[in-house]
Amino acid sequence: MLESKSLLYEMIGNGISPDSFTCRVLIQGYRKEGWLISALNLVVELEKFGVSISPDIYDYLVASLCEEDRPFAAKTLLERMSQRGYIPHVEIYNKLIESLCKSDCVADALSLKAEIVVGNINPNLLTYKALIRCLCRMGRSIEAEKLMEEMLHFGLQPDPEICRAMIHGYCREKDAGKAESLLVLFAKEFQIFDSESYSTLVRIVCEDGDVAKFMELQERMLKVGFAPNSQTCKYMIDGLRKNVGLVKEKLILE
Repeated sequence: MLESKSLLYEMIGNGISPDSFTCRVLIQGYRKEGWLISALNLVVELEKFGVSISPDIYDYLVASLCEEDRPFAAKTLLERMSQRGYIPHVEIYNKLIESLCKSDCVADALSLKAEIVVGNINPNLLTYKALIRCLCRMGRSIEAEKLMEEMLHFGLQPDPEICRAMIHGYCREKDAGKAESLLVLFAKEFQIFDSESYSTLVRIVCEDGDVAKFMELQERMLKVGFAPNSQTCKYMIDGLRKNVGLVKEKLILE
């Protein structure tokens, strides 16, 4: 890489400006060697020499920083690029939002989403999905649901991953009633019948050993279109065992 860099400077010294392909090959080479910071420094040096850096190179660097879980460095680079008139595509913003969410920096991710809306860039399904999954994972399912409502308002339809995140989120927060109502909503309004989400709800209901409650849930879900599966049967059996244990304990106490 050092030889390549020397040749590049020699080329610039001879009055030949490197094209986008040459710059990209060098920057990708640094990245493959694990020298991403060197790649960033090279871009700064090239800019000082008056070399025009193409948008796809900036995109590559932002995406690379996000892949290395360095969202704030990526955000700083994005801001610097934007000051020079560069307008990233929504896909680049999505990579940054996903990286921020992966680091549980959801406040920064939400702020970035608001910024791109102000900049007349429309968030897409991937934008909302990253934010909703992060909020649910962090125990903020109510906020995630409001975000989903905003998404629906803009004409975007949820997918099974969003369904799964919402149901898991409310189940994690022990709100089985809300999880059930959303599961029904996804099935009836969007024809999303996610067996994993259904199994998660059954597991939560069966945890306290109340078999009657599970049977009532099962009856309601059958009407919606959810059939028992091996996983839900396992949870039911575990619930029955727990119920038997509770009954025995009660008899001993009496």
